[in-house]
Amino acid sequence: MVVHEMLDGLVSDHHRSIIASAHRILPLTPHFFCIHHLDTNVATNVCRSLGSQWSEFTQMFWQVYHAVSPEEFDCLWLILLTHFPSARQYLEDELYPCRSQWAWAYTSFQFTCGVRTNGCVEGENRVNKTIGGPKKSTIQLFNGVNERTTGQGVQDMIRVHEASRRQHAGPIKSVFPGPLQVLRMYVGPHALQRSFKEMELSMFYHMEVLQQPDGVRDWHMVNRFENDTSYIGTAWLLRLAQGQGLQVQHLLRITHLGHGTTHILAILPNNQYVCNCCMGMNIGIPCCHYFQALSVVTNLHFIIGVVRAW
Repeated sequence: MVVHEMLDGLVSDHHRSIIASAHRILPLTPHFFCIHHLDTNVATNVCRSLGSQWSEFTQMFWQVYHAVSPEEFDCLWLILLTHFPSARQYLEDELYPCRSQWAWAYTSFQFTCGVRTNGCVEGENRVNKTIGGPKKSTIQLFNGVNERTTGQGVQDMIRVHEASRRQHAGPIKSVFPGPLQVLRMYVGPHALQRSFKEMELSMFYHMEVLQQPDGVRDWHMVNRFENDTSYIGTAWLLRLAQGQGLQVQHLLRITHLGHGTTHILAILPNNQYVCNCCMGMNIGIPCCHYFQALSVVTNLHFIIGVVRAW
């Protein structure tokens, strides 16, 4: 019996050998395509045929990429094909069949720690080649890489120590005393400092209730759950939650007090949440919209499970 390991995700270029290997070795792991390589491949295959239309094409292509739902993606995709027929065959044969592995409407809610390219891995590979080189033996390469890894571990420990001792701003500490205490105990420096930053940003938002949860007195009923500035559409967000068997208990509209940008946040059972900014799902760190809700809704409690990137 072959036991396949399941990872949170794999990001690679669109090379057929990598796709075949990933399907064979990691069949249960979500496989995403590097956006940098996607951009390069599109340029290689359609730039010459488009000629002077290339600039217009790239602008429209990335608008399609940022579509907020599968329905909007298909609509914009059809417009793209109509406007640029010379690129149609490549787009239909190579990119559309694998759209769920690169388009924002499909990848934004997947946990990738925010990674959209494999550039960091390639950069690390270049460093390893520098440590090794053609004249180094295997044991010299091993010792060099091991020494570098040990050094990185020491630096991580120093950052953890500094972050755990750091005093955060008084107002934020008074609003989120419980979450900060839990974060200091269990997460690493990156997650701690990024969470604190989101807490600070949450102070610039206002919350409206679309479905009234316990602990919130103001009632504001809205019939349309649409938001043009969302990272993914609200209807698509709710379908995703329901598709996972999650019961949406309450809906909140979180609005920035300055520029008016709004987001929809759904409160789920057991103090879980999803927000259509997708930060919590994609990066694994709670967004400022969540912290705004946490500061207002008394029956919403912080749990360490909302942090995945430690």
